[in-house]
Amino acid sequence: MMKKTRFANGYTAGTDPYFQWLCRKVDMHSVGRGYMTMAEHLHELIFKPTVRNAMDSNRANDGLQLRVQFMERYGELGSSTNRGPCTMLEFLIGVAKRMSFLMVGENEPSKTKEYFWHLIKNLRLLKLDDERYWELNGEFFVDEAVQRVLDRTYGSDGNGGLFPLRFPSEDQRGVDIWMQMHAWLNEHCAINID
Repeated sequence: MMKKTRFANGYTAGTDPYFQWLCRKVDMHSVGRGYMTMAEHLHELIFKPTVRNAMDSNRANDGLQLRVQFMERYGELGSSTNRGPCTMLEFLIGVAKRMSFLMVGENEPSKTKEYFWHLIKNLRLLKLDDERYWELNGEFFVDEAVQRVLDRTYGSDGNGGLFPLRFPSEDQRGVDIWMQMHAWLNEHCAINID
C-alpha cells in the first residue's frame, strides 16, 4: 500500500508556491500539453526506499534537498515544504537533477527538465496529459508505475522502471537506483563510468 501525503495548511496544488515551483522546474506545460494533474498526484505519493536497497535513501535526500533550495530562495511560506518524507515528484526531479549534473558541462545549462521527461516516458506515463488524465484512468497508471518502482516489480532489464536497459549486466531489480541511473546514462548517452 502506497503512502500518501496532502498539501499542508489549507494549500492546494493551485495555491502551493513550492508545488508550483517544482512544476516550473521541469516545465509541466512545455512539452506541448499540461501535466499538472499527474504532477499533483505524484506530489501526494511518498517515495520510500526498500530495505534491500537502502542506498536509495540518498535519492530521497536529493528530492528533499529541493525543499532546502526553495526555502533558501523564497523563505518559509507554509507550503508543502513543511511536510515529511520525500514525495515521488520530488524524487523524480531530484534524480533528473543528478542526471543533469553528471552529464552537463560546468558552463552549460541544466538538462533537469529533459531527464525528468525521460523518466516519465520510461515509466509509461507520457500519455497522461491533463486532457486525457481522467479519461485514461490516470491515477491508476500513476499508482501502478510508482508501485513498480517501489516494489521493484519491473523487468530484470529495468523495463517498466526508471531505467530500462538494452544490455543489462545484471538483474536491475537488485541494483540501487544510483547504479541503474549510471548504466542507463552510459547506454543512452555514451558516458564513461569509472
